[in-house]
Amino acid sequence: MIFDTASQWITIDNQQIPNAELISNYDVSESVSAKPQYIDEAKTTPDIVDPNFGSVLFEGQKYTDNMCLVQVRNGRNDNTGRLCVRNMPFISVTGIIGDFSANGIFGLAPHMHERSFVNQLYMQGEIEDKVVGLNYEDAANKQQVSTVTFGYIDYNQIEGGQDGFNYYNNIGLNYWAVLMDDVTYIDQGLGTSGPMMAIIDSGNTTI
Repeated sequence: MIFDTASQWITIDNQQIPNAELISNYDVSESVSAKPQYIDEAKTTPDIVDPNFGSVLFEGQKYTDNMCLVQVRNGRNDNTGRLCVRNMPFISVTGIIGDFSANGIFGLAPHMHERSFVNQLYMQGEIEDKVVGLNYEDAANKQQVSTVTFGYIDYNQIEGGQDGFNYYNNIGLNYWAVLMDDVTYIDQGLGTSGPMMAIIDSGNTTI
Protein backbone atom coordinates (compact mmCIF):
# COMPACT_ATOMS: atom_id res chain seq x y z
CA MET A 1 0.00 0.00 0.00
CA ILE A 2 1.21 3.49 -0.89
CA PHE A 3 0.61 6.12 1.82
CA ASP A 4 -0.44 9.07 -0.32
CA THR A 5 -1.15 12.50 1.17
CA ALA A 6 -2.75 13.67 -2.10
CA SER A 7 -5.26 10.81 -2.53
CA GLN A 8 -8.80 11.11 -1.22
CA TRP A 9 -9.68 7.41 -1.07
CA ILE A 10 -8.36 4.13 0.22
CA THR A 11 -8.23 1.92 -2.86
CA ILE A 12 -7.53 -1.80 -2.56
CA ASP A 13 -6.81 -4.11 -5.48
CA ASN A 14 -9.21 -7.02 -5.40
CA GLN A 15 -7.54 -10.44 -5.48
CA GLN A 16 -9.22 -11.37 -8.76
CA ILE A 17 -8.19 -8.24 -10.67
CA PRO A 18 -6.72 -9.43 -13.99
CA ASN A 19 -4.10 -6.76 -14.79
CA ALA A 20 -2.51 -6.01 -11.39
CA GLU A 21 1.29 -6.22 -11.26
CA LEU A 22 1.13 -7.52 -7.67
CA ILE A 23 -1.36 -10.17 -6.51
CA SER A 24 -3.51 -8.84 -3.68
CA ASN A 25 -4.34 -10.92 -0.61
CA TYR A 26 -7.74 -9.28 -0.26
CA ASP A 27 -10.84 -10.80 -1.88
CA VAL A 28 -13.92 -8.69 -1.18
CA SER A 29 -16.21 -11.65 -2.02
CA GLU A 30 -14.70 -13.69 0.84
CA SER A 31 -15.03 -10.98 3.51
CA VAL A 32 -18.00 -11.54 5.82
CA SER A 33 -17.93 -7.89 6.94
CA ALA A 34 -17.61 -6.19 3.53
CA LYS A 35 -20.69 -4.24 2.47
CA PRO A 36 -21.13 -3.02 -1.13
CA GLN A 37 -22.45 0.50 -1.61
CA TYR A 38 -25.22 1.45 -4.05
CA ILE A 39 -26.58 4.70 -5.42
CA ASP A 40 -30.26 3.68 -5.17
CA GLU A 41 -32.44 2.50 -2.29
CA ALA A 42 -33.33 -0.70 -4.13
CA LYS A 43 -29.62 -1.59 -4.16
CA THR A 44 -29.62 -2.50 -7.83
CA THR A 45 -27.04 0.03 -9.08
CA PRO A 46 -23.51 -0.29 -7.62
CA ASP A 47 -21.72 2.93 -6.67
CA ILE A 48 -18.90 2.88 -9.23
CA VAL A 49 -16.03 5.39 -9.08
CA ASP A 50 -12.85 5.91 -11.13
CA PRO A 51 -10.19 7.77 -9.10
CA ASN A 52 -6.73 8.36 -10.51
CA PHE A 53 -3.23 8.11 -9.06
CA GLY A 54 -1.03 10.26 -11.24
CA SER A 55 -1.24 8.71 -14.71
CA VAL A 56 -2.86 5.52 -13.37
CA LEU A 57 -6.66 5.21 -13.56
CA PHE A 58 -8.59 2.88 -11.28
CA GLU A 59 -12.15 1.64 -11.59
CA GLY A 60 -14.01 0.01 -8.76
CA GLN A 61 -17.03 -0.10 -6.47
CA LYS A 62 -17.43 1.61 -3.12
CA TYR A 63 -17.49 -0.74 -0.15
CA THR A 64 -17.16 -0.60 3.61
CA ASP A 65 -15.26 -3.17 5.65
CA ASN A 66 -13.42 -3.56 8.93
CA MET A 67 -9.82 -2.51 8.41
CA CYS A 68 -6.68 -2.81 10.58
CA LEU A 69 -3.22 -1.43 9.86
CA VAL A 70 -1.41 -3.98 12.01
CA GLN A 71 -2.10 -7.66 12.65
CA VAL A 72 -0.21 -9.54 15.36
CA ARG A 73 -1.21 -13.05 14.27
CA ASN A 74 -1.96 -14.85 11.01
CA GLY A 75 -5.52 -15.57 12.17
CA ARG A 76 -6.69 -12.05 11.37
CA ASN A 77 -9.68 -10.47 13.08
CA ASP A 78 -10.60 -7.33 15.02
CA ASN A 79 -9.22 -8.79 18.25
CA THR A 80 -5.74 -9.51 16.87
CA GLY A 81 -5.38 -6.22 15.03
CA ARG A 82 -4.24 -2.76 16.05
CA LEU A 83 -5.32 0.63 14.70
CA CYS A 84 -8.60 -0.88 13.49
CA VAL A 85 -11.59 0.93 11.98
CA ARG A 86 -15.06 -0.56 11.67
CA ASN A 87 -17.01 -0.02 8.44
CA MET A 88 -14.24 1.92 6.73
CA PRO A 89 -15.25 3.26 3.28
CA PHE A 90 -12.91 2.22 0.47
CA ILE A 91 -12.83 1.34 -3.22
CA SER A 92 -12.52 -2.28 -4.25
CA VAL A 93 -10.56 -1.94 -7.50
CA THR A 94 -11.75 -4.07 -10.40
CA GLY A 95 -9.71 -2.49 -13.19
CA ILE A 96 -6.43 -0.62 -13.65
CA ILE A 97 -5.32 1.44 -16.64
CA GLY A 98 -1.59 2.12 -16.49
CA ASP A 99 1.42 0.69 -14.65
CA PHE A 100 0.83 0.22 -10.93
CA SER A 101 3.16 -1.94 -8.81
CA ALA A 102 1.40 -1.88 -5.42
CA ASN A 103 -1.68 -3.43 -3.84
CA GLY A 104 -3.49 -0.16 -3.34
CA ILE A 105 -3.49 3.47 -2.20
CA PHE A 106 -3.89 4.61 1.39
CA GLY A 107 -5.32 8.11 0.92
CA LEU A 108 -4.30 10.67 3.55
CA ALA A 109 -5.77 13.86 2.05
CA PRO A 110 -7.36 16.23 4.62
CA HIS A 111 -11.06 17.07 5.09
CA MET A 112 -12.30 13.69 3.83
CA HIS A 113 -14.48 13.14 6.91
CA GLU A 114 -15.80 9.53 6.90
CA ARG A 115 -13.39 8.62 4.07
CA SER A 116 -10.40 9.60 6.23
CA PHE A 117 -8.82 6.65 8.05
CA VAL A 118 -7.18 9.06 10.51
CA ASN A 119 -10.52 10.72 11.27
CA GLN A 120 -12.19 7.32 11.71
CA LEU A 121 -9.42 6.19 14.08
CA TYR A 122 -10.04 9.31 16.15
CA MET A 123 -13.85 9.03 16.11
CA GLN A 124 -13.70 5.36 17.12
CA GLY A 125 -11.31 6.04 19.99
CA GLU A 126 -8.21 4.35 18.56
CA ILE A 127 -6.03 7.49 18.68
CA GLU A 128 -6.14 10.61 20.85
CA ASP A 129 -5.15 13.15 18.18
CA LYS A 130 -5.97 13.41 14.48
CA VAL A 131 -2.31 13.32 13.47
CA VAL A 132 -0.29 11.28 11.00
CA GLY A 133 3.49 11.48 10.72
CA LEU A 134 5.63 10.42 7.77
CA ASN A 135 9.40 10.14 8.20
CA TYR A 136 11.60 9.43 5.18
CA GLU A 137 14.93 7.69 5.48
CA ASP A 138 18.15 9.10 4.05
CA ALA A 139 18.54 7.29 0.73
CA ALA A 140 22.31 7.29 1.23
CA ASN A 141 22.01 5.53 4.61
CA LYS A 142 20.97 1.89 4.19
CA GLN A 143 20.61 1.53 7.98
CA GLN A 144 17.59 3.85 8.02
CA VAL A 145 13.99 2.96 7.21
CA SER A 146 10.96 5.12 6.52
CA THR A 147 8.30 5.16 9.24
CA VAL A 148 4.67 6.24 9.62
CA THR A 149 2.87 7.05 12.87
CA PHE A 150 -0.83 7.55 13.58
CA GLY A 151 -2.08 9.64 16.48
CA TYR A 152 1.27 11.14 17.43
CA ILE A 153 4.55 12.58 16.15
CA ASP A 154 7.73 10.62 16.87
CA TYR A 155 10.02 13.49 17.89
CA ASN A 156 12.94 11.06 18.15
CA GLN A 157 12.97 11.09 14.35
CA ILE A 158 13.42 14.89 14.25
CA GLU A 159 16.74 16.68 14.61
CA GLY A 160 16.39 18.73 17.77
CA GLY A 161 13.39 16.74 18.97
CA GLN A 162 10.17 18.61 19.68
CA ASP A 163 12.02 21.96 19.71
CA GLY A 164 13.25 21.27 16.19
CA PHE A 165 9.77 20.61 14.83
CA ASN A 166 8.40 23.39 12.60
CA TYR A 167 4.68 23.95 11.99
CA TYR A 168 3.23 25.32 8.75
CA ASN A 169 -0.37 26.26 8.00
CA ASN A 170 -2.15 24.07 5.46
CA ILE A 171 -3.53 26.31 2.68
CA GLY A 172 -4.99 23.47 0.60
CA LEU A 173 -8.64 22.38 0.69
CA ASN A 174 -8.70 18.67 -0.14
CA TYR A 175 -4.94 18.28 -0.16
CA TRP A 176 -1.96 19.35 1.94
CA ALA A 177 -0.24 22.51 0.70
CA VAL A 178 2.06 25.21 2.05
CA LEU A 179 3.06 28.69 0.91
CA MET A 180 6.57 28.60 -0.56
CA ASP A 181 8.60 31.79 -1.02
CA ASP A 182 11.63 30.27 -2.75
CA VAL A 183 13.41 27.03 -3.58
CA THR A 184 16.95 26.45 -2.33
CA TYR A 185 19.27 23.92 -3.94
CA ILE A 186 22.77 23.36 -2.50
CA ASP A 187 22.49 26.62 -0.50
CA GLN A 188 21.50 28.56 -3.59
CA GLY A 189 18.07 30.16 -3.96
CA LEU A 190 16.55 29.58 -7.39
CA GLY A 191 14.69 32.88 -7.37
CA THR A 192 11.02 32.09 -7.92
CA SER A 193 8.65 34.74 -9.26
CA GLY A 194 6.93 35.11 -5.90
CA PRO A 195 5.08 33.13 -3.23
CA MET A 196 3.69 29.86 -4.62
CA MET A 197 1.46 27.11 -3.30
CA ALA A 198 3.37 23.85 -3.00
CA ILE A 199 1.35 20.62 -2.70
CA ILE A 200 2.75 18.03 -0.28
CA ASP A 201 2.42 14.70 -2.10
CA SER A 202 3.98 11.68 -0.40
CA GLY A 203 3.09 9.49 -3.39
CA ASN A 204 5.27 11.53 -5.78
CA THR A 205 9.06 11.32 -5.85
CA THR A 206 9.64 14.49 -7.90
CA ILE A 207 9.66 18.20 -7.04
